[in-house]
Amino acid sequence: MFFGVCVLTFVILMPLPYYIESPGTAESVGDHLVVDHKKDNKNGDFLLTTVYVQKASPMTLLYSNLFGKYDEILSENEVTGGSSNQEYDVLQRYYMADSINQAKFVAFKAAHKKVSLEFQGVYVMSVLEKSNFYRDLKPGDVITSIDNKKFASEKGFISYVSSQKNGQKVRVKVKRKGVSKIVVGKLMPLDKTKKSGLGITLINKTNVETEIPVKANVASLGGPSGGLMFTLQIYTQLMDVDIRHGQKIAGTGTMSSNGEVGDIGGIDKKIVAADKENVSIFFAPNNELLSAELKSDPNALNNYQLAKKTAKQIGSNMKVIPVKKFSDALNYLENIKNSSH
Repeated sequence: MFFGVCVLTFVILMPLPYYIESPGTAESVGDHLVVDHKKDNKNGDFLLTTVYVQKASPMTLLYSNLFGKYDEILSENEVTGGSSNQEYDVLQRYYMADSINQAKFVAFKAAHKKVSLEFQGVYVMSVLEKSNFYRDLKPGDVITSIDNKKFASEKGFISYVSSQKNGQKVRVKVKRKGVSKIVVGKLMPLDKTKKSGLGITLINKTNVETEIPVKANVASLGGPSGGLMFTLQIYTQLMDVDIRHGQKIAGTGTMSSNGEVGDIGGIDKKIVAADKENVSIFFAPNNELLSAELKSDPNALNNYQLAKKTAKQIGSNMKVIPVKKFSDALNYLENIKNSSH
């Protein structure tokens, strides 16, 4: 009998090669940032919304299918991109670090405060086994140049590599533990686009210098999706202005150094999380879908459209506001300020 119970318990709790994504939390951005040695003391709050990710088991899958209306079942590869759990966690931390740097840069620029951003290369997060660089590149390496060319951003790096021919040899300068070396290998066609690539996952390595100190405590967070809300929080504290007017304001979206707000995953779950915290306004990226996305799914919705649809489905009174740039969100809040006088 005891043995049978043990076996049943093991089967129910046995980890499966799937993950469950479900609505997470809405957390105060101000709790994670200190600007000029001060916490935010204005009324209202800017909130970060999260997605809860857990490893699936037979029991959690059953519960999710029965009660998790906004839960999503994903394969390990869809979540981690083939990285190990450790590599995935490191990737999320690097994403967060770059997100904070981009937010600082955009907020300081908007506030006309002194700031500089230096692109130092790209972090290697993982290397495909079929990559010609599999034996030469390791997670944590920093690629500083290719063919003696340096770049101002990750986009420039990717653009150069993808413009080369498949099978072409390239010279990659890598820094590992402070020591630089050159590795040479052939480019390969990437699975999704068939364009040339090294066969790696990567992320920006940036450094930002500011005249006013900004301290971020984000050890419990990961990923790049908090960029927009971090930018709003930093800007508000730099300018010492009240643009919330006592409201809870949430949102999501990555932040680029030019102020563009990028798309994120799981926005329907973030809407649910925000609504539970009685949020008044939710900023959602409103970028056009790629032709390839529409070709594979003619009914696909962009971030804003899905957020709006979800808010309606759950009967939320929250205003979902479309944004493409940081200035869109800022102007919206400034207009609320102006109309209140």
